[in-house]
Amino acid sequence: MRKILLKNMKLRNFKGIPSLDINFNLTDTNIYGRNATGKTTIVDAFMWLFFNKDSKGSADFDIKTKTAEGNYVHNLEHTVEAIIEVDGTETKFMKLYKEKYTKQRGSTTATFTGHTTDYFVDDVPKKKKEYEEIVNQLFDSKFFQIITDPLYFNEKMKWSDRRKLLIDICGNVSDELVISSNDELAPLIGVLGTKSIDDYRLQLKSQMKPINEELKAIPIKINEANLAIPKEVGEVDEEKFVFINSHIQELESKKASALSGGAIAEKETELIKLQNKKLLLENEVPNSKKLKDELYVLDNQKTALEREIQRTVGDIAFKESQQKSNEEQRADLRQRYIELNSMEYDESQNICPECGQLLPQEKISHFMESFNIGKSNKLESINAKGIELKQEYEKRADEITILSNDVELKKKELNTLQIAINDKQREIDDIQNVFKAEQRQKTNKVNKQIVVIEQEIAALKNDVQTVIDGIDEDIQVWKQQRAEIESIKAKINLAEVQKKRIAELEAREKELAKDYSDKDQVLYLTDLFIKTKVNMLTEKINKHFELCNFKLFEEQINGGLNEVCEITVDGVSFSDLNNAMKINAGLDVINTVCDYAKAYAPIFIDNCEAVNQTLQTNSQQIRLYVTDSDEYLRIVNE
Repeated sequence: MRKILLKNMKLRNFKGIPSLDINFNLTDTNIYGRNATGKTTIVDAFMWLFFNKDSKGSADFDIKTKTAEGNYVHNLEHTVEAIIEVDGTETKFMKLYKEKYTKQRGSTTATFTGHTTDYFVDDVPKKKKEYEEIVNQLFDSKFFQIITDPLYFNEKMKWSDRRKLLIDICGNVSDELVISSNDELAPLIGVLGTKSIDDYRLQLKSQMKPINEELKAIPIKINEANLAIPKEVGEVDEEKFVFINSHIQELESKKASALSGGAIAEKETELIKLQNKKLLLENEVPNSKKLKDELYVLDNQKTALEREIQRTVGDIAFKESQQKSNEEQRADLRQRYIELNSMEYDESQNICPECGQLLPQEKISHFMESFNIGKSNKLESINAKGIELKQEYEKRADEITILSNDVELKKKELNTLQIAINDKQREIDDIQNVFKAEQRQKTNKVNKQIVVIEQEIAALKNDVQTVIDGIDEDIQVWKQQRAEIESIKAKINLAEVQKKRIAELEAREKELAKDYSDKDQVLYLTDLFIKTKVNMLTEKINKHFELCNFKLFEEQINGGLNEVCEITVDGVSFSDLNNAMKINAGLDVINTVCDYAKAYAPIFIDNCEAVNQTLQTNSQQIRLYVTDSDEYLRIVNE
């Protein structure tokens, strides 16, 4: 357990208070004063010293001193100092906030560049991080605002955070304990071992929804099926129905026999033969296969000869390009020969390059002989190369002449082939023209025969039509009677199908109703489970408080439960309590939270003039009273 007591505080230039020393003497302390005399500023100073926030929890607030006109008073040090006792050990904390002025290069005066904050513990300077670590070791930031401000839990915390904290403090109620408290909940034992009650309820509702929708639809479907059953169906005479079908078949056979009379059949057979003969004549071709084969051979010979000519022409072009290259090489050799032949011995070689004297005659003769031999050898080499190139040129010229003559011969042969091809094609065309003329005469003759036969068939059919019309009238009468019987049979069949459909729907309705009822019973058990757990949890939590009662769930119109966290005192909601009861309700919460956290800190109680007697706490109480008679703060230790 850690108990924190406030011994004294000193404020200098803090939020309009130039200097204030308060001795709390580690006891409950009452602070009296009119409005705007600095009571809340004391709370702000305490919170800023330890947590860099004001009493409202805001880190963005101004602590600097201002003039009556609202202007800052500069070059002041704003400090808050406090001595606290933790389990008998005193520790002094101080924070100093001041303006920072810096001289810029080349300037003789310092300019304002921001603010600095200095931290001290037992008068020893500390870095911000070190200071915060020491503070956090003393005060658990998770609970500090809850256990120092009576209204924080009930007015400033989110209801969900309040609810979670209460369950953390008082402990939840296990599903097993809830089920064991009521034998009616026993069927839920096997279910809640694998999923939560909320998930199971969602699953049940999800399963029940389509069942309910199908149940609603079944009566509509049964009514539709009843309406679909024909009224006044009647009975079917099966013997009469068989007789009618048999008589219709006899009439159809009689009609077919009339239509397929002997004379008409013969004429129609003859007509088919003539039509087939015409088709053969139109598709027949002349027998010119031999001539076409000969033409094909000639075309292949022509193609082969054209390829040979093209290949030979390519060879000639290549050799002519070689001839051109040969001529260029020989022209180059001739030029080199003329240049080399015109070269003379350089007599400057006869002078010694070192002494400048004429060389001995034998050396000069040797140089001249070497020059002449070298020149002669090069000229002979050029001449030999030129002879070689000329021989190649003449040889290639002969080859070009031979190839050119060959091309001319092949072109003559190609011309002869083309004449033969043209003659062969004319011969084939003549045969086809003669054949087409003969076939046209034959086809015209068959067409005339077809027209005559068709006219003869039409005349025969006109004679039979009168008989067929009478048969058709009889068939129509009997078919009408058969249709009436078939209509009755269709109605009987439809009635049987709809009755069967109704029986299936009624069976399905019973099956679904049982399934829905079973699931609804389990859903009821989950509701009972939740309500039982709510009552047990609420009772367990309320046992930890002297004044406060907590409502953790509220029932919806549809019977469901919503999680809430509402505080009441003697049946009155917290929002409707007077200020005195709100403060004491907050102190009741602080007592419970302090016992749970095993930590006690000074409680700052504002507007305490509304309370006749504050609830007793194990924590130090610092009560702030608004009084008209106290123009300046008055401190009273109890």
